[in-house]
Amino acid sequence: MLFLMMCERYKQNPRDVLDVGSRVLYDSLSIGRGEHTRAIKQFLNMEIKD
Repeated sequence: MLFLMMCERYKQNPRDVLDVGSRVLYDSLSIGRGEHTRAIKQFLNMEIKD
């Protein structure tokens, strides 16, 4: 809900925001400078378990 509220506040389409975010995520890992992205992924994998 927070994400949707922020999109509404800044008058952004949530689908567009997610599309841009997914491209940034993909690019950060493909360029080879994704140490921060990999650290976030590792944190989420370790902290949020099924």
